[in-house]
Amino acid sequence: MLGWFSSEPSIEYIVTHPVTWSYLVNIPLTSFVFWGTSIFFKGWGDRYKADADHFFEDLERPVDFEKEVGKDNTVFQAKTVGRLALVYGSFVSVLLFVPNPIEGGIAIGGVAGVILCVGAGLTFYARRRLVKENNEGPA
Repeated sequence: MLGWFSSEPSIEYIVTHPVTWSYLVNIPLTSFVFWGTSIFFKGWGDRYKADADHFFEDLERPVDFEKEVGKDNTVFQAKTVGRLALVYGSFVSVLLFVPNPIEGGIAIGGVAGVILCVGAGLTFYARRRLVKENNEGPA
């Protein structure tokens, strides 16, 4: 009487379906190991509790920009990342010369265009801010 109550088809099913093997062996085994290690846990120490309290105190304290960061470097970051994006976009644009189907060329051109637009936007922003800061003079 082969069928549902025989062990032979069940073993064949387990061998041919690795997910079932994972459910029947891996999950119980790893769960047992996880719960078994909890026997050796002795609780959080005083140092850990103090570090955690200090972390949450720092988390609730607002950032003092002048003390911790210094002067605003947004323009420098925009200029640097913008130039980097222009270089990356140029390299991606060179991939248009690799023979591809038309869909691939359109996809590569789209990606290159987005990267170049982001780079151009950041570079334009940085130049505009630099001109504005130079016209206003030192504060």
